[in-house]
This record gives sequence, C-alpha cells and structure tokens, in this order.
Amino acid sequence: MASPYEDDVAASWNQYHYPSGNVIIPDPQNSDTQLLSVYYNPPCQDLGLVVNPLVEAPAHGNEDVDFVVNKAVTDSFPDGLPMIINGYDLTDDNLVSLELQWISIGGLDDDNDQLWQQSPGSAFVRKGDWIGSTAYEQYDVVYYAVHDKYYRCLATHTSNADFGVDLADEKWEWVNLADIQYAAMWYFPVDGDGEYYVRAKSVCDIADQVSYSQELRILVDTKGPQVFTNTPMDGVLGPDDVISFAFDEFIECSNVDEWSRLVDLSNDESIIPSTATCFENEVIVNINTSVNNALIENHALEARLGGDGLLPVTDLYGNVQEDPSGEILETVSFGFVVDRNPIHWSSTTITEQIFNEVENVFTMELTNNGVEVMTFAFGEDWEIPWWITPSPEFGTINPGGAMEIELSVDPNLPVGVEAGVLYAETQEGDEPLIVTVQVLCPPPLNWEVNPYNYAYSMTLVTNVRFMDNSVTDTYDKLVAIIDGEVRGVQNIGNMFTSSFGNRTSITVYANENPPGVAEQQVSFRLWDSNECSERWDGSIVSGGEELSSIAFEPDGLQGSFLNPVSVNFTNAIARNIDVSEGYTQISFNLQHGSDMSLNSFLQYLNKTTNDRIIGSSGFATWQGDVAGWVSSDLTEINPLETYILYTQQEDQEMYFVGNYIDPETPVSLDQNWTWFSYLPNDPRPVNTSVLHLDPEPSTGDVVKSQFSFRQYVEFDDLPEELQDDDSLGLWLGSLDFFNPGQGYKIYLTAENTTLAFGEQGNLARQRSAPSHLTDIMQLYDDLEFNPHLYQHSMNIISVVESDTFGLNDPEDKVVTYDVEGNIRGVSQPIYIPAIGQYRMFMTLYSNEPYGEQLSMRFHDTSENIWYDCQHSTMFTANEIQGSVLSPIEISLTALSIGDEGYVPEEFILSQNFPNPFNPVTSIGFGVPNGSEVTVTIYNLLGQEVRKLYSGYMEPGYKFVQWDGKDSFGSPGPSGMYIVLMQAQDFIDTKKIILMK
Repeated sequence: MASPYEDDVAASWNQYHYPSGNVIIPDPQNSDTQLLSVYYNPPCQDLGLVVNPLVEAPAHGNEDVDFVVNKAVTDSFPDGLPMIINGYDLTDDNLVSLELQWISIGGLDDDNDQLWQQSPGSAFVRKGDWIGSTAYEQYDVVYYAVHDKYYRCLATHTSNADFGVDLADEKWEWVNLADIQYAAMWYFPVDGDGEYYVRAKSVCDIADQVSYSQELRILVDTKGPQVFTNTPMDGVLGPDDVISFAFDEFIECSNVDEWSRLVDLSNDESIIPSTATCFENEVIVNINTSVNNALIENHALEARLGGDGLLPVTDLYGNVQEDPSGEILETVSFGFVVDRNPIHWSSTTITEQIFNEVENVFTMELTNNGVEVMTFAFGEDWEIPWWITPSPEFGTINPGGAMEIELSVDPNLPVGVEAGVLYAETQEGDEPLIVTVQVLCPPPLNWEVNPYNYAYSMTLVTNVRFMDNSVTDTYDKLVAIIDGEVRGVQNIGNMFTSSFGNRTSITVYANENPPGVAEQQVSFRLWDSNECSERWDGSIVSGGEELSSIAFEPDGLQGSFLNPVSVNFTNAIARNIDVSEGYTQISFNLQHGSDMSLNSFLQYLNKTTNDRIIGSSGFATWQGDVAGWVSSDLTEINPLETYILYTQQEDQEMYFVGNYIDPETPVSLDQNWTWFSYLPNDPRPVNTSVLHLDPEPSTGDVVKSQFSFRQYVEFDDLPEELQDDDSLGLWLGSLDFFNPGQGYKIYLTAENTTLAFGEQGNLARQRSAPSHLTDIMQLYDDLEFNPHLYQHSMNIISVVESDTFGLNDPEDKVVTYDVEGNIRGVSQPIYIPAIGQYRMFMTLYSNEPYGEQLSMRFHDTSENIWYDCQHSTMFTANEIQGSVLSPIEISLTALSIGDEGYVPEEFILSQNFPNPFNPVTSIGFGVPNGSEVTVTIYNLLGQEVRKLYSGYMEPGYKFVQWDGKDSFGSPGPSGMYIVLMQAQDFIDTKKIILMK
C-alpha cells in the first residue's frame, strides 16, 4: 500500500474483521488461513474549494450553510459567485481537467453524479505545453514556457505558429496563479433563490479517475423582507388591538428601537413615545404607558420602520426591506386611527331629515365598553355646534353601561343641509359624532286627511310638473283641494321618480255632492319644500284638454303610468302666514302682478268689521264686504315694507299669492326707524352677511321683530380676538333668524342707507353672537302672556345687579308688569360669547305709545324666589334703553318679612298681629341659620300655657298662630300673656293681649 491512505484502509479492514465489544472470536484451533490481496486506486487530485476572498461575506447566524449570497453580493457580482479551486497539482501529467459543479438542495439525490450540473465557463482542460499549429478548444489550458504562465483558450481555434499573434487576437487569457489555484465563476442558477451544493471536480487520465472537493452549501437569498400583513387590519386601533408588522420571512431583530417609530399625523408628525419588540418575522410597536390616550384619541398615527435617518429592516442575511416589485424601500409604514376610548357613540354619524320652525330632538346612546367608571361632558374643550343642544351636558357611565343623550336642534335652522361635529369629552379622549340634518320647511298643519271621514275616493296617476319640467324632489308634495279643503296629500314620485320625471299617485276623498252642486271640482297645489311655499297656479291636462280643475268621480281612476294626468304649475306661490288674534307684524315679500291692492293680498284673511292693517305711515280699516278696506293713505301693499295686522278673529293662517321678488333688490332705509320687508324666501341668520347695509351700521343700531331684537357693535368696539379680517362688527341679541312673512323694523344712526340681503355668509361669526335657544313664545305661554294683544313695543338691554343670585342661569327671568299687575314682557339671560357675559334682551309691550309706568320682578328659578326690582320704566314705543356694552343695571329689592325666601341676618321674634286680638293672632319669628327653636306662651304668673313651636328650623322666617287656648284646648281668660322664643343662646319675649 504505497499510498497516504493505506493506513486508513488497513485500519478499516482490521476493524471490520476484528471487532471489539460483544462479538465472539472463533477458537484459533478451528481457524483457516486465507491469502488476501488489496489494490488501492489513488484519487485524481486532492482539491479544495473556497469563495473568492474578494467577495464580502454577509454576516449571518445560519450554521448549516457555508456561504450566503444576498442582494448585496449579486449587486457586486450580478452574473455569479467568484470561487477558487485549489489544492490541485499541475505537474501531475495525469490531470486532465477541472470544473465547478452544482446541484440544488431539496429533494434531489446529491449522491447521484449524473444530477450535478457544470457551471458554465468553469471548465479547466489541461493540455500541457502550448504547441503551434494545433487545434485547441474553448477552456483548454496550456503552459507557455516563454512567459512561464498558464493560459486558457477563449475560443476554439487552430493556433498560429506565433503564440503572441493568438494572444493579441484575444484567443487566450492568462490564468493567474494557475499552478496553485484556479478562479472559476459559479453562475447563479436560473432557479433563483434557494440552497445549493457547489463542488470542484477533477478528472485524470488513469482509469478515468475522478475526485471532488468538499461540497460548499451555499444559500442564495436575494429578496428583501416584505410586509404581508399589518394590525390593526381594519385601520382602527382599539383598546385591545396591537400595532404590528408581519414579514414574509424572519428578520434581523437586534436594535429594533433604532429603526422603528410612531408618528402623529394629526399633530405635525410629532413622535409618539413607543417601544418596539421583534420576534422572528414580526415587529410589535407598543405605545408607552406614559402617553395620555386623550392626547392621541381619534388621531391618525403612522407606524414606520426605517427611513428618516434610521436603519432599514433587513432579513437574517442582510437583505433590505422591499416592495412586491423588488424595489428597495427606505421606509415601510402603515397608518391607522386611534380609537381606544371605552366611551363610544352608538353610531359615529347621524343623518336626519327635519322640519325647521318646529322642535326636533334625536336620541343617541353613549356606551362605556371599559372596566372603569367614565365621565363625559360637552362643550368644555370643543365648541358645540351652535344649532345643537345636548342633554345632559355631562354625566357618569358605569362599566358596561350606557346613557341616552338627547340632541335638540335649533328650530330656526335655514332650509338646506347643515352638518357639525359634537364631541363627547372624556378622560380617555374625545368621541366625535357627525350630525347632518336635511332641513325642510314644514308643510301646513291642516293637511292631515282622514279617509274614514269620506264615503268616496278617486285615484289619479299624475306627472307633476313645474314650469313644464317634471318635478324630481321627493320632499315636495302634491295637494288635492275640493271647496278650499285639503282632500288628498302625496309625496312627489311615490310611484316612480328619476332625473327624467315622476309618477305620483294621489287619492282624493269626498262625500255626497252638496245640495245644488252637480259635481265637485278638484284642483291641485304643489308644496315646494325647498322654497317653503305653496304653488296654487296649476293647470291640469287630461284627455288633451287644459283645465284649472277636474270633476270628482266617485271610485274613479284617471291616468296611468304610461299616460299620466299632467299637472303643471307656474312660478307663482302662495305665502301662508300665521296671524294671531290681536296684532301680528308681517311683510308681503311677493309681487302680485299689477294688482297690489289690499283686497288682492288680504282676500284669504278671515276678517271682522274694524280689523285694521297698519303701515309705517298710515292704516286701513275693514268695514265689511260692501265697503271693504277704507283708508285715505293706505290702499296698496308695498312688498318692501312691514305691516301690522289687527284682527279680532281667532288665530288663523292667511294666504296671499304672487311671484318672488329678487332677494337682492335694494331696500332704502331712513335715519331712525324704518319698517322693512324680509325679501328672501328662506330663513337666514341675522348677521352682517345677510343684513348687508351700506354704509355700515353704527354701534347701538337695532333690528327688531315683534318678539326679539339685536343690537350692532362696531368692529373697533369688539374684543380684540373677534376683530377678524373682514373688519365688520356683530349683531348681538335675541333675534336669531329672519323668516319670510314676518315683519321687521330697523333703527339706524346713518342717513340714506341701502339694504341688500345676502347669503348666510360666515356662520362662525353667527356663533360668536348668542344662540337664543329659549323658545320665547313657549315662555309667554307658560306665563299666559299674549304679546299679540299689544300694538307697540320697546326694548331694554340690561343686567341684574347682585352678588348672591344665580343670574347666569338662563332659566331665571325678569317679568315686567303694568300698574294693574298685568304682564307686559318676559325675558331671560342670554350668554354672549363675544363679550363673555350675560345680557337681558327685554321686549316690553303696550297699547299706548307713551306714558305707561311699568315695574319689574326677578324670579330666581333654582330657589323659586321672586324679588322686586328697584328699576321701573315709563313705556315709550320703539325706545331702546341700554346697550350691549353699557346695559341698564337692574337692582333687586332685598327680601323682607313676609317675602318667600326671606332669611333674617339675626335671630328675631316679631310682635304679634293683631294685638290685642280675638280670636286668633299671628306670631312671626326667624333664624339666620339652622337651629333648634321653641316658641311658648306663658301667663303673667310664669305658667306655661301652650307651646306653639318646638323643633329644628331651617334658615328663614315663619309664622305660627295662637287661638287663645291652652295645651288642653281650653280657652284662656282675657288679659296679658308673654310669648317666649328660645334658639341657641337667643332669648326674646313679646307681650300680647287677648281681649274677649
């Protein structure tokens, strides 16, 4: 065995034939001798294989692989991995060739040499010394003695006689250090990423000897980690949710806090203190417990990994995070909204259709899904939308509990869509509720039709049209009229509606024809919900004929879906105005063609002899159907002016028909008082945008309706925080909205002012003024006060001066009386944010333009105590006393004995009354603080006759009576008695005389 392996072979042989352990060795006496010949075939070459040291090996912790090819390696060596075969002996004439081989790991039999593949271009075929004029093939390696170097053939050719010529023609390349190592390239397989074995193979010419290097296990991983899911998956971070990134492979988790962060997108991308943890393929970002959730609740946050100077996310082999297309990402991130507050609305939005001018209340529920008691409040940090009043304004909700919140919507909202956000403010954050209302005008209340009151019905299928265009607003209504009464109402398009038109089926009801009437006639009206008005001028097309009405047919049917009855309305409207018994301030903002007579506008008013219509410069009196309206200076209606109607009929709805007046029509206003008409056809807030005056009004100017008013404060007189860019002042007071049909008066300091009504404008400025939430008419009803009984009014802006009474309670009130004790005005405190104070905007009424003396009383609602006011006033029609900035101070008269709520400053026993008495007298006594009190009657001998009071008494004053009898009910004799009061250290007596 002339081989370096012979000892190993012998050792293996001996181990095989002479094992140790429990193997029984045969007895030598029974053994035999055999001659054994061993032939050893030495390997071709003793090869080594390493990755070229020029390749920077990525750091990794995978002990199962010898080398990792990551993206950084492929960026530097895009074609393949440079490797070096060493350990061979070129002096060995038996060496034929060298090459690199590879095989994919994963189910293949790597022991099967037939499955190994040669790496292209890695062959090294040894051809000995170079010989001219010899055929050489690609990859042949020769030794050129002149240069003492080895060269490898680059292309198959027959060599020239001069090696230098072939070398110049780039048919050979120098193989550096070929005598000791061979640089070969392992070209990356088309299979892409995966694990591979790579080895070097040598072939010798003796019996086709083959040998191999050790196998290098190489991992090719050139794809960076990609995020395949995030949490919270719904984009909302709840109290039990986790902020996490899950990657499609394991990532390098060391120093995770150096490449993760949490930013607040709702707060200029400020950094939210957080701590990240990483395990395998997942990163979890935890908001630090030091972060107050209230500061981030409802905020949009973004979790980010990498970027902004931070390290990127890498996998275990150094590949940087990437997107699905393979592009490297500096940052991976995802956003979400924080919703960890246990307090939640039952729904985050509410959308309602409502009518203005009526009470609208919705109920929403606040729930506590947490495990602790939670408190909430409205309006502390977030301004409540001026048109919403939540109730209760604050409260406490137990764990798992809920509370209903009533949302009252201001009835003065203009027609259209109004939206706002109401925040329930809690210690864990503020919960928003988006409130949207579609505001419509309420149809007249007398449109309810009871089918059971009628014997017959008739159905019509109609196409309702306005100005020859089919109506598509489903909030509009078609109204059927017989003899002035509503006999049917239906929403437009109840059968069908689209942008092309409608089909409206309406049922009309009637009874037997009245005596002498051959057939009852049906006419139609259209309720326009956007314009808050009725359209009466409608023509009916049935059977090709255009009519103003059609005959009622009991149990009849007219029209069909394909051939409907056409009802076409003009742009003329009927304005309906509520007219009260007594005085009603109104305006006629319609043009009735060329006929503007009183009879034309007032024809639908139920009148009584001596009813009147009063203008700013004259009046007319109704003298019956024959004489009509009698006047020398008021014969026609001016639609730009306000009027006062005096009627003796019960409350009624009055209609008048006409066409719109352009709301931007300029109205001329005089210095001092002008009675003007409100021209727009929809309610609008009283602000500088709607009431556009040129020149600008002055501080102290006033606009008033029949029941409320506002006073103007110039820009320079406003608090600095309200002096915005428009350089306009504010109208402040109790008049919130202008409404069509109502009448208004305005007092101006300037001469020759022009009024032009504008759009709603800046509602933020409207909110800077008070929102007068009290229904003043309801307050009048509660006190049984009817302002319609009076023709004239005046106004006072005041404050109630006191250090002890709850004057900031909007439920308190000041009531004005005449000398006979009749109420002449009621007002309540209104908070004005513009000045941060309360004011009383008082409207006082009288039928005498001057001279009536009026007094006032203040009611403390929380204590239910009435106080007399020291202030009194003499009524003067249209006078304005006080201003927003300099209000009238109303002082309260101190309570005295006999007034409810009176508390003396010290203990007191008053003299009885009457005295002498027979048969009963009253004895008054009071205590300034809660005390045990006794009041006892004694005779002149010092004997107790009767104990009138004994017990605990709250602070206050009270009366007891004595009927002259003793404790046994026996009448006492005439004469003098002593009444004794004892309370704490107080003792006092009074003499009383019983006279029979």
